[in-house]
Amino acid sequence: MSDGVVRLSPGTLDAKRVLLIEDQEEAMFLVQQALVEDGPGAYQLEWANRVGAGLARLAEGGVDLVVLDLCLPDGAGPENYTRVRQIAPELPVVVLTSDSSAETKATLAAKGVARYLVKGELADYELREAIQQVLQ
Repeated sequence: MSDGVVRLSPGTLDAKRVLLIEDQEEAMFLVQQALVEDGPGAYQLEWANRVGAGLARLAEGGVDLVVLDLCLPDGAGPENYTRVRQIAPELPVVVLTSDSSAETKATLAAKGVARYLVKGELADYELREAIQQVLQ
């Protein structure tokens, strides 16, 4: 994938629009599979493999939820969350990362992250449930 945004599933007209900002293809498949569990067309999933591409997509509007990795080639750590917030201050963000440090979790909780999930520590259904809860 080039450094851009790819629409992975078109969704229906009333589909929730999810932007995944994540550089690892395996994590993209995890999110895609979690969303399919709610039935085809329930979500429109777009994938940006760089923070910059994700921020550009957010600036266009029309996104209901961001699923964000904290460690990307063009930005790392809680700063990625801050950058998303600068463009979309009211948009819910689910952090999906391999960073399990208590300090990072506390920092992002204080900044208002909707959910913080650690890759490799969550069951398949937990990601889907987190997304459903945040979008309610």
